[in-house]
Amino acid sequence: MHLLMAKMKLAGLNTAFFDAIKGIKPPWEDAVTKAPSGKSVEDYGWLGDVPQMAEWKDELIPEGIKEYGYTLKNKRFAAAMKVYNDDLADDQYGQAKLKIASMAPSAAGFPGTLVSALRTGGETGLAYDGTAFFSAARAEGSNLVTGTGTSDAQIAADFESALVLIRLTKTDKGQVFDRTNMKLTAVCGVAMEQKLRRVLLAATVSTGGVNMLSGLVAGLEVDPYITGNSWYLEDRDPYVKGFIVQEREAVDITNTGMDSDQYVLHDRVVYRVKWRGNAGYGLWQHAVKVKN
Repeated sequence: MHLLMAKMKLAGLNTAFFDAIKGIKPPWEDAVTKAPSGKSVEDYGWLGDVPQMAEWKDELIPEGIKEYGYTLKNKRFAAAMKVYNDDLADDQYGQAKLKIASMAPSAAGFPGTLVSALRTGGETGLAYDGTAFFSAARAEGSNLVTGTGTSDAQIAADFESALVLIRLTKTDKGQVFDRTNMKLTAVCGVAMEQKLRRVLLAATVSTGGVNMLSGLVAGLEVDPYITGNSWYLEDRDPYVKGFIVQEREAVDITNTGMDSDQYVLHDRVVYRVKWRGNAGYGLWQHAVKVKN
Protein backbone atom coordinates (compact mmCIF):
# COMPACT_ATOMS: atom_id res chain seq x y z
CA MET A 1 0.00 0.00 0.00
CA HIS A 2 1.29 3.44 -0.90
CA LEU A 3 2.90 5.22 2.07
CA LEU A 4 0.80 8.39 1.71
CA MET A 5 -2.40 6.38 1.50
CA ALA A 6 -1.43 4.39 4.60
CA LYS A 7 -0.80 7.58 6.58
CA MET A 8 -4.17 8.97 5.52
CA LYS A 9 -5.86 5.81 6.70
CA LEU A 10 -4.06 5.94 10.05
CA ALA A 11 -5.31 9.49 10.52
CA GLY A 12 -8.77 8.32 9.50
CA LEU A 13 -8.77 5.82 12.34
CA ASN A 14 -8.13 8.65 14.81
CA THR A 15 -11.04 10.54 13.30
CA ALA A 16 -13.26 7.47 13.64
CA PHE A 17 -12.52 7.36 17.37
CA PHE A 18 -13.30 11.03 17.96
CA ASP A 19 -16.44 10.87 15.83
CA ALA A 20 -17.64 8.00 17.99
CA ILE A 21 -16.81 9.54 21.36
CA LYS A 22 -18.24 13.02 20.74
CA GLY A 23 -21.78 11.66 20.54
CA ILE A 24 -21.59 9.82 23.89
CA LYS A 25 -23.00 11.33 27.08
CA PRO A 26 -22.27 8.79 29.81
CA PRO A 27 -24.62 8.75 32.83
CA TRP A 28 -21.79 9.36 35.29
CA GLU A 29 -21.57 12.99 34.15
CA ASP A 30 -24.91 13.78 35.80
CA ALA A 31 -23.74 12.24 39.08
CA VAL A 32 -20.59 14.30 39.55
CA THR A 33 -19.09 17.74 39.68
CA LYS A 34 -16.45 17.91 36.96
CA ALA A 35 -13.35 19.71 38.16
CA PRO A 36 -10.59 20.78 35.75
CA SER A 37 -7.09 20.17 37.04
CA GLY A 38 -3.94 22.11 36.31
CA LYS A 39 -1.39 20.18 38.36
CA SER A 40 -0.60 16.67 39.57
CA VAL A 41 -2.49 17.01 42.88
CA GLU A 42 -5.51 19.16 43.69
CA ASP A 43 -6.54 20.25 47.19
CA TYR A 44 -10.22 20.13 48.21
CA GLY A 45 -9.73 21.14 51.82
CA TRP A 46 -12.45 23.78 51.43
CA LEU A 47 -15.22 21.22 50.93
CA GLY A 48 -18.02 21.60 53.44
CA ASP A 49 -16.79 24.97 54.65
CA VAL A 50 -18.26 27.34 52.07
CA PRO A 51 -20.13 30.15 53.91
CA GLN A 52 -23.91 30.35 53.49
CA MET A 53 -25.81 33.60 52.93
CA ALA A 54 -27.08 35.44 56.03
CA GLU A 55 -28.34 38.92 56.90
CA TRP A 56 -25.63 41.56 56.77
CA LYS A 57 -26.18 43.42 60.01
CA ASP A 58 -22.81 44.99 60.74
CA GLU A 59 -19.27 44.47 59.55
CA LEU A 60 -18.97 41.54 57.17
CA ILE A 61 -16.32 39.18 58.49
CA PRO A 62 -14.85 36.73 55.96
CA GLU A 63 -14.82 33.20 57.29
CA GLY A 64 -11.68 31.14 57.23
CA ILE A 65 -11.32 27.80 55.52
CA LYS A 66 -10.83 24.69 57.63
CA GLU A 67 -7.76 22.69 56.80
CA TYR A 68 -9.20 19.27 56.11
CA GLY A 69 -6.29 18.19 53.92
CA TYR A 70 -8.42 16.36 51.36
CA THR A 71 -6.51 15.96 48.10
CA LEU A 72 -6.89 14.09 44.83
CA LYS A 73 -3.84 12.94 42.89
CA ASN A 74 -4.19 12.56 39.15
CA LYS A 75 -3.54 9.12 37.71
CA ARG A 76 -3.00 7.82 34.19
CA PHE A 77 -5.44 5.36 32.64
CA ALA A 78 -5.02 3.84 29.19
CA ALA A 79 -5.92 1.07 26.78
CA ALA A 80 -4.13 -0.07 23.62
CA MET A 81 -5.08 -1.93 20.45
CA LYS A 82 -2.98 -3.38 17.63
CA VAL A 83 -3.93 -2.68 14.02
CA TYR A 84 -2.04 -4.72 11.45
CA ASN A 85 -0.97 -3.32 8.11
CA ASP A 86 -3.09 -5.92 6.37
CA ASP A 87 -6.14 -4.45 8.13
CA LEU A 88 -5.46 -1.15 6.42
CA ALA A 89 -5.97 -2.67 3.00
CA ASP A 90 -9.07 -1.46 1.22
CA ASP A 91 -11.16 -4.54 1.97
CA GLN A 92 -10.38 -4.40 5.72
CA TYR A 93 -10.26 -0.67 6.43
CA GLY A 94 -13.89 -0.52 7.47
CA GLN A 95 -13.28 -3.27 10.02
CA ALA A 96 -10.27 -1.42 11.39
CA LYS A 97 -12.38 1.71 11.86
CA LEU A 98 -14.97 -0.30 13.76
CA LYS A 99 -12.29 -1.73 16.04
CA ILE A 100 -10.92 1.70 16.91
CA ALA A 101 -14.34 3.30 17.28
CA SER A 102 -15.34 0.49 19.65
CA MET A 103 -12.83 1.85 22.17
CA ALA A 104 -14.79 5.10 22.46
CA PRO A 105 -17.67 3.94 24.73
CA SER A 106 -15.22 2.32 27.14
CA ALA A 107 -13.05 5.44 27.29
CA ALA A 108 -16.01 7.78 27.73
CA GLY A 109 -17.55 5.64 30.43
CA PHE A 110 -14.36 4.87 32.34
CA PRO A 111 -14.60 7.66 34.96
CA GLY A 112 -17.98 6.17 35.84
CA THR A 113 -16.25 3.01 37.06
CA LEU A 114 -14.24 5.16 39.48
CA VAL A 115 -17.46 6.77 40.73
CA SER A 116 -19.07 3.35 41.13
CA ALA A 117 -16.16 2.20 43.28
CA LEU A 118 -16.50 5.30 45.44
CA ARG A 119 -20.23 4.77 45.82
CA THR A 120 -20.07 1.08 46.74
CA GLY A 121 -17.05 1.63 48.98
CA GLY A 122 -18.54 4.64 50.71
CA GLU A 123 -18.91 3.03 54.14
CA THR A 124 -15.12 2.78 54.44
CA GLY A 125 -13.90 5.41 51.97
CA LEU A 126 -13.23 8.69 53.74
CA ALA A 127 -14.87 12.01 52.85
CA TYR A 128 -13.20 15.39 53.20
CA ASP A 129 -13.83 15.46 56.98
CA GLY A 130 -12.03 12.18 57.65
CA THR A 131 -15.28 10.30 58.32
CA ALA A 132 -16.62 7.51 56.14
CA PHE A 133 -18.57 9.05 53.26
CA PHE A 134 -21.72 7.11 54.21
CA SER A 135 -22.00 7.42 57.96
CA ALA A 136 -24.58 7.79 60.72
CA ALA A 137 -21.99 9.20 63.15
CA ARG A 138 -21.81 12.85 62.10
CA ALA A 139 -23.25 15.63 64.25
CA GLU A 140 -24.41 17.40 61.05
CA GLY A 141 -26.66 14.48 60.13
CA SER A 142 -26.68 10.92 58.86
CA ASN A 143 -26.57 9.75 55.26
CA LEU A 144 -26.87 6.03 55.99
CA VAL A 145 -30.23 4.26 56.31
CA THR A 146 -30.51 0.72 57.62
CA GLY A 147 -32.89 -0.75 55.08
CA THR A 148 -35.98 -2.62 56.24
CA GLY A 149 -36.30 -4.89 53.22
CA THR A 150 -37.26 -5.11 49.56
CA SER A 151 -41.05 -5.35 49.54
CA ASP A 152 -42.93 -2.40 48.04
CA ALA A 153 -43.96 -1.14 51.48
CA GLN A 154 -40.44 -1.47 52.86
CA ILE A 155 -38.87 0.32 49.89
CA ALA A 156 -41.40 3.14 50.26
CA ALA A 157 -40.62 3.45 53.98
CA ASP A 158 -36.87 3.43 53.36
CA PHE A 159 -37.24 6.06 50.64
CA GLU A 160 -39.11 8.33 53.03
CA SER A 161 -36.35 7.84 55.64
CA ALA A 162 -33.67 8.66 53.08
CA LEU A 163 -35.60 11.70 51.89
CA VAL A 164 -35.82 13.06 55.44
CA LEU A 165 -32.09 12.61 55.93
CA ILE A 166 -31.15 14.31 52.68
CA ARG A 167 -33.43 17.25 53.50
CA LEU A 168 -32.12 17.73 57.03
CA THR A 169 -28.36 17.30 56.65
CA LYS A 170 -26.43 20.41 57.57
CA THR A 171 -23.21 22.11 56.59
CA ASP A 172 -20.21 22.03 58.88
CA LYS A 173 -21.49 25.35 60.23
CA GLY A 174 -24.87 23.89 61.18
CA GLN A 175 -26.87 25.43 58.34
CA VAL A 176 -29.44 23.39 56.41
CA PHE A 177 -28.85 23.09 52.67
CA ASP A 178 -31.28 24.79 50.31
CA ARG A 179 -33.15 21.99 48.53
CA THR A 180 -35.51 24.24 46.55
CA ASN A 181 -34.54 22.72 43.21
CA MET A 182 -33.79 19.23 44.44
CA LYS A 183 -33.15 16.72 41.65
CA LEU A 184 -33.35 13.29 43.22
CA THR A 185 -31.98 10.26 41.42
CA ALA A 186 -32.17 6.70 42.73
CA VAL A 187 -29.19 4.48 41.91
CA CYS A 188 -29.26 0.70 42.25
CA GLY A 189 -27.97 -2.57 40.88
CA VAL A 190 -29.82 -4.90 38.56
CA ALA A 191 -31.42 -6.78 41.48
CA MET A 192 -33.38 -3.73 42.64
CA GLU A 193 -34.14 -2.03 39.31
CA GLN A 194 -37.69 -3.19 38.71
CA LYS A 195 -38.67 -2.94 42.38
CA LEU A 196 -37.51 0.67 42.65
CA ARG A 197 -39.03 1.54 39.31
CA ARG A 198 -42.39 0.20 40.47
CA VAL A 199 -42.32 1.90 43.88
CA LEU A 200 -40.75 5.25 43.00
CA LEU A 201 -41.69 5.94 39.38
CA ALA A 202 -45.00 4.24 38.62
CA ALA A 203 -48.07 6.50 38.62
CA THR A 204 -50.14 3.99 40.58
CA VAL A 205 -49.45 1.49 43.36
CA SER A 206 -50.03 -2.24 43.00
CA THR A 207 -53.54 -1.91 44.47
CA GLY A 208 -54.49 0.64 41.84
CA GLY A 209 -54.41 3.81 43.90
CA VAL A 210 -52.33 6.92 43.19
CA ASN A 211 -48.62 6.55 43.98
CA MET A 212 -47.84 9.47 46.27
CA LEU A 213 -44.10 8.96 45.70
CA SER A 214 -44.33 9.32 41.93
CA GLY A 215 -42.68 12.54 40.76
CA LEU A 216 -40.39 12.93 43.77
CA VAL A 217 -37.57 11.12 41.98
CA ALA A 218 -36.37 12.53 38.67
CA GLY A 219 -34.89 9.28 37.45
CA LEU A 220 -33.46 5.86 38.14
CA GLU A 221 -29.94 4.78 37.19
CA VAL A 222 -28.77 1.19 37.11
CA ASP A 223 -25.13 0.75 38.09
CA PRO A 224 -23.96 -2.77 37.10
CA TYR A 225 -21.18 -2.57 39.69
CA ILE A 226 -23.72 -2.48 42.54
CA THR A 227 -24.45 -5.98 43.79
CA GLY A 228 -27.13 -7.04 46.24
CA ASN A 229 -30.14 -5.05 47.42
CA SER A 230 -28.61 -1.82 48.72
CA TRP A 231 -29.48 1.34 46.81
CA TYR A 232 -28.75 5.07 46.87
CA LEU A 233 -30.59 8.36 46.75
CA GLU A 234 -28.64 11.33 45.38
CA ASP A 235 -29.44 15.01 44.92
CA ARG A 236 -27.99 15.98 41.56
CA ASP A 237 -28.92 19.67 41.73
CA PRO A 238 -26.08 21.13 43.89
CA TYR A 239 -23.08 22.69 42.18
CA VAL A 240 -20.75 20.53 44.27
CA LYS A 241 -22.33 17.09 44.24
CA GLY A 242 -21.62 13.92 46.16
CA PHE A 243 -18.82 12.89 43.81
CA ILE A 244 -16.08 14.73 41.93
CA VAL A 245 -14.36 13.75 38.70
CA GLN A 246 -11.12 15.62 38.31
CA GLU A 247 -9.72 15.83 34.79
CA ARG A 248 -6.11 16.71 34.04
CA GLU A 249 -6.08 15.50 30.42
CA ALA A 250 -9.16 14.73 28.35
CA VAL A 251 -9.49 11.42 26.53
CA ASP A 252 -7.07 11.33 23.61
CA ILE A 253 -5.93 8.76 21.09
CA THR A 254 -2.53 8.44 19.49
CA ASN A 255 -0.70 5.84 17.45
CA THR A 256 2.80 4.68 16.70
CA GLY A 257 4.21 5.86 13.38
CA MET A 258 5.13 3.94 10.29
CA ASP A 259 8.80 4.41 11.14
CA SER A 260 8.44 2.74 14.54
CA ASP A 261 9.70 -0.71 15.53
CA GLN A 262 6.10 -1.86 15.79
CA TYR A 263 5.58 -1.20 12.10
CA VAL A 264 8.98 -2.22 10.82
CA LEU A 265 9.31 -5.44 12.81
CA HIS A 266 5.70 -6.49 13.33
CA ASP A 267 3.89 -4.90 10.38
CA ARG A 268 1.44 -3.13 12.70
CA VAL A 269 0.68 0.10 14.50
CA VAL A 270 -0.51 0.46 18.08
CA TYR A 271 -3.34 2.81 19.00
CA ARG A 272 -3.39 4.07 22.57
CA VAL A 273 -6.30 5.77 24.30
CA LYS A 274 -5.38 7.72 27.43
CA TRP A 275 -7.19 9.70 30.14
CA ARG A 276 -5.53 11.42 33.06
CA GLY A 277 -7.47 12.38 36.14
CA ASN A 278 -9.16 10.88 39.18
CA ALA A 279 -12.43 10.70 41.09
CA GLY A 280 -13.16 11.46 44.73
CA TYR A 281 -15.85 12.27 47.23
CA GLY A 282 -17.58 15.62 47.14
CA LEU A 283 -20.21 16.64 49.68
CA TRP A 284 -21.59 13.69 51.61
CA GLN A 285 -24.76 15.68 52.36
CA HIS A 286 -26.04 15.09 48.82
CA ALA A 287 -26.06 11.28 48.84
CA VAL A 288 -27.76 8.70 51.07
CA LYS A 289 -27.22 4.95 51.11
CA VAL A 290 -30.06 2.55 51.93
CA LYS A 291 -28.21 -0.49 53.18
CA ASN A 292 -30.00 -3.81 52.78
